[in-house]
Amino acid sequence: MNEYNQAGQVLVPHSAIDLNGHVNNTEYVRWGMDALRRTFKLKGTPFRQTRAKWEPDENIRCVQATYLSEAFEGDELEVLINSGAGGRYGVLGRKTNAETNVFLMEVSCFTVELAPLDSAQGEG
Repeated sequence: MNEYNQAGQVLVPHSAIDLNGHVNNTEYVRWGMDALRRTFKLKGTPFRQTRAKWEPDENIRCVQATYLSEAFEGDELEVLINSGAGGRYGVLGRKTNAETNVFLMEVSCFTVELAPLDSAQGEG
């Protein structure tokens, strides 16, 4: 994969903390997906409707997250991303000042090819 580039920062809010006192794992995935969607315009659906037809869109096929270190309320995290070959994207979350890696994600995407909707299909 290519070099990681800065995609944003997250100041860990109280709402992200679980009963054990650290960030809930789902929050890392949310922050990573948000960064990818902002940067690469990825969508969570296989297609979108424009004015007259359905068009293909990038679709998230697989997400793998690895949790490397705990994060706590008030920690500031950098979210870094990269784009590799074959629709694979990487996200790295790390503590800003300590440069401690907190999570690593790999997201695989594919493009769904759809034929335009037939205008007669909806009639009946």
